[in-house]
Amino acid sequence: MHWKKIILVILIILMVGFLVWWFVLGQKPSEDKSLSNSDIGEEIDMSDWKLYKNQERGFEFKYPNNWELFEFQSKVELRIVEESYYYNFSVAKIDNPNKLNSEEYSKFWLEEMDRTVPQYPVSYEDERKILIGDQSAHELHGVYLGIEGEPTIKIIFISWPDKEEVYQIQFPIDEPQTSSKILNPKENYLLANSVLSTFKILK
Repeated sequence: MHWKKIILVILIILMVGFLVWWFVLGQKPSEDKSLSNSDIGEEIDMSDWKLYKNQERGFEFKYPNNWELFEFQSKVELRIVEESYYYNFSVAKIDNPNKLNSEEYSKFWLEEMDRTVPQYPVSYEDERKILIGDQSAHELHGVYLGIEGEPTIKIIFISWPDKEEVYQIQFPIDEPQTSSKILNPKENYLLANSVLSTFKILK
């Protein structure tokens, strides 16, 4: 009986140790990952896609020819709508007077959201460093803005040295999705990642 108790104690210690590892290390944001375009976008035929290019806004990208493009003062948005369902992909150019890098601006954005709309706490699943072309960027994945009915999204922040602007790209993720109004989230998420892979900053 004595040795059975010893084995039981050892098993409990191992289980506790595993749980501590899982919650402390296993859930740590993957901040050190660096991905290329081939990792971001799927292998999708883009030969018939349209090209959006705007020197004033400072960027270009390709997009599916059945997605509509809208230009607003603060952003450019792609949309595909069927009845009451939709999917959208947006790029906004934002002032960055302190010349924060992509990761720093990501943290600043989260702090500003908590400060300005504390009634809607922002949460996210993961964060990581990625590459858009040859440009370093920072991704927040699985972002929920705390507003009922709003989709769960991916947000990419792109900045570059000595520039006082940052690009914010966002689009709904595939799953788990908090909004029932997102059109074909799996299919369109793959397309949105391919749009992302074509994004270029015009220098």
